[in-house]
Amino acid sequence: MASAAKTTNGSEHPRQPDLSKYPKLSREQAGITTDPDLKALRAPWADPIARENVMYSGHLLMMVSLYAMLFDDDEFEAPGVLRAAWDEKGLLGPDGLFPDFWMVRQDVTLPARDPAWTAWGCAFMNAWNGAFVRSHFDEQSLGHVTKTEGEVRLNQPPVAAEFRKLVKEQGGIPDLARDARDGAPERKRNHAGRTRQGKWPLPVYQAYVRYADRNLNPTWERGGLYYPRNDQRFDSELEWTHMDPFSGNAAIGYARLNVEDGQRIMWERPWTAEAVASRPFVDGITLGDGVDFPRGDWDRASGLLVLTVRTWDGAARTIRPVVKGLEAGPWNVFVGGELAVSRVFSAGEDIALEVQVGGADLDIVVVKRV
Repeated sequence: MASAAKTTNGSEHPRQPDLSKYPKLSREQAGITTDPDLKALRAPWADPIARENVMYSGHLLMMVSLYAMLFDDDEFEAPGVLRAAWDEKGLLGPDGLFPDFWMVRQDVTLPARDPAWTAWGCAFMNAWNGAFVRSHFDEQSLGHVTKTEGEVRLNQPPVAAEFRKLVKEQGGIPDLARDARDGAPERKRNHAGRTRQGKWPLPVYQAYVRYADRNLNPTWERGGLYYPRNDQRFDSELEWTHMDPFSGNAAIGYARLNVEDGQRIMWERPWTAEAVASRPFVDGITLGDGVDFPRGDWDRASGLLVLTVRTWDGAARTIRPVVKGLEAGPWNVFVGGELAVSRVFSAGEDIALEVQVGGADLDIVVVKRV
């Protein structure tokens, strides 16, 4: 865990990186890929944050999207604190993609080989510049993501490059993308020939997930869903089958949990310490208790708190949730539709429960009586 430093409001957050040193760290530690003129690496050190924080990129994303909400600190909200120099370094290519990286010493920007960094950047940029992100999606995904027979296809970078080349040469979306897969057997080229870059049959996110679940071997282990590593790029039908550990263990799962414009909501209406303190919450249970939480919600207008739980392996378990932060008054607690508690509580008084949970969803509902 990163060491902590005090913010102006007394809260703690991970040590701030020295941003002025980051370009030096990038070129001297990353190797000749990002600095072809490099002669020797600097001597490394074990502590990743003692001298220069290796999570600079994570800090930057947090500073511009989530910092105010996570730390109740508006340090990076003031005008002029952060300045984006996109145009100065050519960090938006003519094709709409973000370049792979900027060579600091050589002052050279390398164009994108694939849309990976573009997708990563846009996922966070949507928080504060959603109009830009959405307006460039079709341009950025062109060729990399196509629709064939109503299904979304993820294409290898060389295939996408040829597709984009056809679009540029023909001045529009090609009716046939057969040429993008030259060299494949005729049967496969004909299959590719039905590829279009048109209106999506369902939200792209849902199409991605459906493709992953159908083709990328989704696997459950101890309550967790992952997609096993597969070094094979594609199968005999030219279906994408490659899976790297990061995507399989984290990125797809992160996408499945995503709430549309969730970070944008936090950017525009961040929670304050006062707002959080005014809400009731459930304590005393964690994922370590062998349960999952499909739903958790507090509706202030209705005076209603709902928590849905189930065990991830179907086994029966006992959990002991504690409802805290309720305002004074009469409250009812229902467990699985049955009234479990009904009485008047004092301000700040807790409600301790003992609940039997199995593999089916179980609703715990706390509602204020009127």
